Amino acid sequence: MMQNTQELSSAGREKLAERLLAVMAELGPCTVAFSGGVDSCVLARAAVESARKNGWNTFAVTAESPSMPRADLEEIRKIAQEIGIPHEFVRTEELQLAEYRANGTDRCFHCKRHILARLKETAQNAGSAQLAEGSNADDLHDFRPGFRAVQEHGVRSPLCEAGLTKKNVRELAHFWNLSTAEKPSTPCLATRIAYGLEITQERLAQIEFAEKWLAEKGVSPLRVRLHENGLARIETTPEWFPFLTRPEIREEMLAEFRKAGFTWVSLDLAGFQSGSLLQAVSL
Repeated sequence: MMQNTQELSSAGREKLAERLLAVMAELGPCTVAFSGGVDSCVLARAAVESARKNGWNTFAVTAESPSMPRADLEEIRKIAQEIGIPHEFVRTEELQLAEYRANGTDRCFHCKRHILARLKETAQNAGSAQLAEGSNADDLHDFRPGFRAVQEHGVRSPLCEAGLTKKNVRELAHFWNLSTAEKPSTPCLATRIAYGLEITQERLAQIEFAEKWLAEKGVSPLRVRLHENGLARIETTPEWFPFLTRPEIREEMLAEFRKAGFTWVSLDLAGFQSGSLLQAVSL
């Protein structure tokens, strides 16, 4: 990801940090819902800074979800160590929920409600009264059914409360020298499955395999969307199109994707589009 040419000065970033740390001081000791993305990393670092300043404890907990790529687990562990926040994983079982498997447009609500209940339970067992999560102010303007679950559970969103946008959060990640400062957004694997198509462990594994295979070829940004009848729709930026259509790459990709269970493999000429599956549904 290219860095923004209109970056804030050091003093400007420090003011953003002060805004967030003021919210964290009001919040008090908390447990951070930690995904390893830039938002939750900034929140975790703020929690650590606040804990040091005020003499209380904080820790982070990650949902070890069926829709999380296995390769992410070790990376998340390392990032938590880098930030200096005590951390643990908690297994979640979204696939047991019929509403989640049905994969309607409210899937994220059912998923988030289940995950937050598990994380809150873990926090309370550790003696932490408050769970905090990493939604930012821009998220309030997107289609985010999961945020309803955040409100339902009484989970706090300090980045939102401080009025921090996506750009502000990245500025803070640079201010605190986090290795994730330019990390691209990585939604869960379930977001790759077309709405209405049942979510299964097998389908999640197909997508994880396909994206890992392409990522190992260097392709980025990247999404592999799964549609009916085993159709894989690859989204990336147009500069990757010549590479992916080279005969030797194309043939290898077809063989590997079919081995993973895909019937058809397509390249979306519209390129990489975050949230593109919403285009096919009426909300």
